Amino acid sequence: QMVTLDMADCALVDNDVPRLSDAIGTCTVLRSLSLATNSITHESMEDLTIAIEASVSLNSIDLGENALGVRGATILARNLIEKTKLMGLDLSSNLIRDEGCRAVLDALQQTPGQPIQWLSLSENCISDHSAADLASLIDTAKNLTFLDLSRNAFFSNGMRVIAEEL
Repeated sequence: QMVTLDMADCALVDNDVPRLSDAIGTCTVLRSLSLATNSITHESMEDLTIAIEASVSLNSIDLGENALGVRGATILARNLIEKTKLMGLDLSSNLIRDEGCRAVLDALQQTPGQPIQWLSLSENCISDHSAADLASLIDTAKNLTFLDLSRNAFFSNGMRVIAEEL
């Protein structure tokens, strides 16, 4: 049975996501999904989030190096609350900026039991404006053991706020 599906760097575009989402939603043993380094945008996030919600086993999603932007992150966040088993999420290099970061962090904090264990938000133009929200996640998400914030736009004030919660 397929437990990991890695479709990174497969030149996937939004038109490919509905068919893939149908398969993901019906697979009962898929635990890990990587769609990194493709050309997926906010346009296909509704289909993908429906599949994530329908999956009974999926707990790790890598969407790094796509083109989700703020809108894609917001759509994903809106549907994350329903996905209570999500333990890992990679949104690196998607230009989600502070607005998308806040939406994702809010959703993760509202997820029952806060199961998130690892989160990558690297290279997303996130700034000091998100520092308090990140600090709050660090404080409340007791299962969180890995948080990648590399290659963002934090200055000493933002780093201080985040570091105080470590």
